Amino acid sequence: MDNSWFRMYAEFVTDPKVQMLSEADQRRFIMLLCIRCSNGDTPLRETRETFHDESIAFQLRIDIDQWLSTKQVLISQGLIDNDIEIVSWNKRQYASDTSTARVRKHRAAKRNDIETQGNVSVTPTDSDADTDTEVNTPCPTGEIDIDGKGIDKPMPEKLKAVSDRFVAFWSAYPKKENKFQSEKAWQKLSPNDGLFAKIMAALDRSKQSDQWVRDGGKYIPLASTWLNGRRFEDEISGSSSAASAPTIGGIPRHLMLADEVPS
Repeated sequence: MDNSWFRMYAEFVTDPKVQMLSEADQRRFIMLLCIRCSNGDTPLRETRETFHDESIAFQLRIDIDQWLSTKQVLISQGLIDNDIEIVSWNKRQYASDTSTARVRKHRAAKRNDIETQGNVSVTPTDSDADTDTEVNTPCPTGEIDIDGKGIDKPMPEKLKAVSDRFVAFWSAYPKKENKFQSEKAWQKLSPNDGLFAKIMAALDRSKQSDQWVRDGGKYIPLASTWLNGRRFEDEISGSSSAASAPTIGGIPRHLMLADEVPS
């Protein structure tokens, strides 16, 4: 099909399922959408003799092992099924986008109306004739239906709040490593105002703890580890004030017995 096209929705950039993919897997998913579009009205599962794992890997210009790995990720995220069919493709792509039957039907109806009314002096433009009678209404602003299970809550506002909170958390976290996995862990927690306040308060306490201050922060865990382990619920046993306490022979003075302290 020449110049074929498909609908791609703006929430692609905020949907957690997509954002949890690596950049490589995101690109491969988009390429898979293009491949599905080029198949027209025929589901991919009906062209198994030509549309199989080896052919997909070839079209994506990757080896078969890379594709099989990406395939499992996309299946686990609910973006494709086991037959490599795009989940909710038909729901999110209108029939009038790819089918010529509706266009022909619409043109015939327009001609019939003109002949019936006797208004033969007005010729519909190509754009009028090509327009399907179906009203293509996208999801209302601020709502998501990327998995085809129905619109149930204003996700973009919530996701924006979660994303903004991660920016604040990442700015405050002292160890700037493994940001992608850290944001992935943050999205999994999806903290509301209360949990966000709890996490930030725990982070402030942890930054003053003996473990995090010792050896220039050598023992500070990765943010992803800290979040996945819900370390913000730990009880902090020490503070940096203990780390700076006077020592004798490497032993904190306040931990020595009275008769061990030199006079």
